[in-house]
Amino acid sequence: MELLRRQRDGLAQVERVAQDRRGRLERAQRQPQDAAHGGGIDRDARRAEAAGQQHLHDRAAVGVPHDDRRPVEGADGSVVVIDDLREAQVRLPVDRVIEEAEVSRATFYRHFPGKEELVRAYLEREDERIRARFAEAARSAESPAQLPALVAAALGDEICGAGFRGCPFINAAAEYPDRGHPIHQAVDTHRTWFRQTLTDTLTAAGHPDPAHAAQVLILLRDGAMVGGYLDDPEQIRTTLEKTIARL
Repeated sequence: MELLRRQRDGLAQVERVAQDRRGRLERAQRQPQDAAHGGGIDRDARRAEAAGQQHLHDRAAVGVPHDDRRPVEGADGSVVVIDDLREAQVRLPVDRVIEEAEVSRATFYRHFPGKEELVRAYLEREDERIRARFAEAARSAESPAQLPALVAAALGDEICGAGFRGCPFINAAAEYPDRGHPIHQAVDTHRTWFRQTLTDTLTAAGHPDPAHAAQVLILLRDGAMVGGYLDDPEQIRTTLEKTIARL
């Protein structure tokens, strides 16, 4: 009971901080630029606007988009909000993650012993999200043969989304190459599920070589995730959808 109480308190604290921070930034950004130089903004509003602009400048310096916020649950159900874990898991030290989350060190370490536990929790959360989206697509598809096209469309939306920084699983595997490491194992778990799910889908669709086709889809997906970050994402989306349609 005490653990559950601490988890609820920690979650409420972080959510209050995140909500207050978003509110300050939104209020500052709504103020007309010309009024900022005198006229209609009082001293407190000018300070809030300046703080918001400085915050956006600081985040832009490390490549963190200002509109990509997501809660991440730890193994004990706690939540730490940071702006972009795709960036944090590879480049940001724990101190910077704590700063971006606007939580105390005690709150962070109460829920996550270190950054690696946070990264693993994030990957597990992403895995659950992707599985849920695939299941939803399967329910909405008219037939299993339609699913690859839906997968391509979903990948295209992700690649072209605001703040896209590449695949978190590929990024994490590059950062933690040891296959025995828990983070790399979380990556392997996700990819094993994805490969088997694609194989089962293609088998149900009557594909003559579903295992091979599933591997081709994974290669296309991996290439699109990297290319969507390095090249023109719209062009990558079009190429991905056309190629998958020919399988």
